[in-house]
Amino acid sequence: MCPMATIIITTFTTLTRRLSSLLMCLRRRHRTWHHHTTLDKELGWGKGREACVAHVTFTNLKCNATDRNIGEFDYCYIKAVNRTHKYVSVYFKLYQRPLSNITLNIKVFRKSNGYQPFIPTINIDLCKFLINQKHPFMIIFYKITKQYSNINHTCPYITDVYVDKMYTGNLESDFMRYIPIPEGDYLIRLEFQYNKAEYLNISLYSKVLK
Repeated sequence: MCPMATIIITTFTTLTRRLSSLLMCLRRRHRTWHHHTTLDKELGWGKGREACVAHVTFTNLKCNATDRNIGEFDYCYIKAVNRTHKYVSVYFKLYQRPLSNITLNIKVFRKSNGYQPFIPTINIDLCKFLINQKHPFMIIFYKITKQYSNINHTCPYITDVYVDKMYTGNLESDFMRYIPIPEGDYLIRLEFQYNKAEYLNISLYSKVLK
């Protein structure tokens, strides 16, 4: 079989599996009708959309400062709110100020014989995005995180950076309803670069249950 045919078959199989998972999700009883929101407007969607809401729980968090000349983590942890929900708190002490020309690489992996890439890597010029918020995936991610963080203004950054008590319940209400994801174990890896050289990465492990 020629390489091109193999790529086409593999892509089709992957898309079929994702569609099958979505259809199974929508057949379940956890269907909800979501009313018109500001985020719907920004993403260009209508007044309501039917979505399958999943339950998300954080299972582990790892933070690594790869260039300590730029900064280092003061703390990085997960804390339980109750039996079903947890929150994440991170504090990064910024030594190099001001900081601009920041790139964010978002990688999502799903556990299946080890962690395998679930979607293609998303590369974001963070400073440009903060000026002109156009990227659909990043819009959703940013809307969730900015209410818990001081990453809520344009570059440059001249103070320490934090995420304070980011709650899993908001991932369910604000993210999972827009992007239905099959149940399983996931790893979200955030890699931050300054002048195209990585200076920190964050690995957030989570479990999705329907």
